[in-house]
Amino acid sequence: MKMCFLFRIFVLVAFLFLYSLPIGCSDDTTQEPVENGPPEATENHRYDLPKGETGFSNELPMGHCMVFAGYDSDLMELYLCDPADNLQTGHSLKATFKPHRVEFINGFCTTVIAGEPATLTGAVVIKPPNRKNIDSPSRWTQYGMPDLSQHAIQPDWQCYCAPTSASNVITYFSDSYPELSTKIVFVDDPDFNTREQWLNNRLIGGNKAPFPRPGSFAHRMFTTMDGGTTYENIATGLKSFIDENARNPGEWEIDLVMESEQAPDGVALWNKLTEHCASGDGVLLCVIWGVPVPPSSEVSQSNEDSAKDDGSEGLSESLTSTNQDSDDEKGEGGGASSSEDSEQTSVRSSRSVEIAFPETDQEESEIATKAKIKDEPAVIVDDFNLIEKKGIWFLKGKDKPFTGKAIRLYPSGKTLMEIPYLNGKKHGTQIIWEENGAIMRKVQWRDDQRVR
Repeated sequence: MKMCFLFRIFVLVAFLFLYSLPIGCSDDTTQEPVENGPPEATENHRYDLPKGETGFSNELPMGHCMVFAGYDSDLMELYLCDPADNLQTGHSLKATFKPHRVEFINGFCTTVIAGEPATLTGAVVIKPPNRKNIDSPSRWTQYGMPDLSQHAIQPDWQCYCAPTSASNVITYFSDSYPELSTKIVFVDDPDFNTREQWLNNRLIGGNKAPFPRPGSFAHRMFTTMDGGTTYENIATGLKSFIDENARNPGEWEIDLVMESEQAPDGVALWNKLTEHCASGDGVLLCVIWGVPVPPSSEVSQSNEDSAKDDGSEGLSESLTSTNQDSDDEKGEGGGASSSEDSEQTSVRSSRSVEIAFPETDQEESEIATKAKIKDEPAVIVDDFNLIEKKGIWFLKGKDKPFTGKAIRLYPSGKTLMEIPYLNGKKHGTQIIWEENGAIMRKVQWRDDQRVR
């Protein structure tokens, strides 16, 4: 009797042990969704550099992608939602903007990001329905633009700046077009989770390894961890998302605004970007690191003249003051949808958004040699070498209106005054120093007119 009882105990234990063993092969793709939060706290920026060449072509990846979310043309500053600069806070659903000084060097529109010179090479612009094409005011900010992190899931999301910037813009538009909300877009996913942080990750790259997951921007844009994203694929990914989820996709537009590497016109690029920003468009700004030297003898001569000036300076460092958001004009993301929430998952229109690619000379593009990238200083001249002709300032001996900085020195060699010029007119912040280095006064100019 005792042996029978012990045998039953043995059988029961053996059954429980076998029952607890896993059945079949393990599958890493079935792991639980990534629990994301802020990345490990650090004050360091992390800018992932794609392998290979970056540049101005639609087929090449950019050096870095951010959201152009505001500007101040009086001070020549722009405001960015930078996916790589928020390692301390991770995702933020409302950006805190810091201004970045804009300089025009060698014909290019340039700025400084995390202490490094960067050249604006173009942008992918997404235009919502019913937008208003307005003249750009002197200052505009798209308040409410999110600032998500391309490093929320480390180290798998390297080179995810473009998918993250696209997620910023789409989340911004979802306030006016609720059908683009992540809670609507991903509601039918088997791993649906309503938490905002989790959904942000799902939109950028996915909710679990292997990344990127289908439906995410990194997947739609063919983003790779070592190769980044090309301009053309940024546009393709946005088009795919809008076609699948917008109520009337045919009313949306996607444009590529590209700079010319061989004949740059940074002023025209700046004017286009500010116009798009003020019109409520989503602007995915692309940059390369450094400042190209275009194959132009005139530019080369200007650089030689600049190099002879003992007062030459590099690009201005980024400022650190934040914007005030109480009394400024608010950028609109487009007209709000009037449809009820219950209709937001209805069948979409068969029309799709078109992508406007800028025309390029293919033959010239193929034979053009790549310009060397250098951290060139801005053109700085002696104030006494500028002359005025009919309200336009020129450098002596030059026929082209002056763009750069004019300085005047004390007899000791210390800087007395600095005045920025744009296309022959005073434009930006004039600074006057005391000889001990203290700032005596600042004057704001716009198109040769004193602002304050």
